[in-house]
This record gives sequence, structure tokens and C-alpha cells, in this order.
Amino acid sequence: MSYKTLEKHISPDGLLTFSVLQYPDEDNDISLGFENFEWHTHADILASTLELSEEEAIRRFVDDLLNNQQIIVVMKKENKIVQVWITEDPIAEIKYQQDDEVLEFRYWNGQKLKLEKR
Repeated sequence: MSYKTLEKHISPDGLLTFSVLQYPDEDNDISLGFENFEWHTHADILASTLELSEEEAIRRFVDDLLNNQQIIVVMKKENKIVQVWITEDPIAEIKYQQDDEVLEFRYWNGQKLKLEKR
């Protein structure tokens, strides 16, 4: 599957890479996500949710991420990162945390949030 990288951002601590990719073979579908991890979203979904054009929705989402307005979840198992995603509800993430998982909550700049399983 071929794609064109529209944007690529590396977190200040070098841990995360976030990309905006366009897929010409799939009607120019645009996806946004963390490299090497499954989680992603699509421009059309963001546009619908935010009630903006796709271009405006992408810009807002990426700007919010880079300006530490989005909470990032880093899931580790056996001290290895296995998944990364963005959440709007960190408490719900903790609720479904498995015993063999460690969830770290952070912002793009690396600042950690202190949240613990209850």
C-alpha cells in the first residue's frame, strides 16, 4: 500500500513519531497516527467529529497534540512499548488496564500525568 507523508513529527524526547499520511490508491484517504503502532484516526472522522473541513480538522488535531493539549497513552508490557494512542478519558483507560500492562500518560513534550489504577 503506497502512501505520501504529509507531516512527520518527532517528540522532543525522541520516543514518539506522529505522522499524517495520504493514501492515493484509496481515494486520497488521510490517516493520522503514531509510527510503528496500530492506533490511528482518519481525516474524515475528525472532520465529522469536530464539524470542520478535513484540512482544518487535521490542523487542529495535530496542533493540539504538538501543543500538549492531547493526552497520550503509552502501554508497556515487560518494560517494552507495545501500543500508543490518544485518549479523551484516561480514567476509563485505567479501568480496563490488564494486570500485565503498565499505562503511562503523557503529553507530547514528555511531561507525565500521574494517574493510577484504583
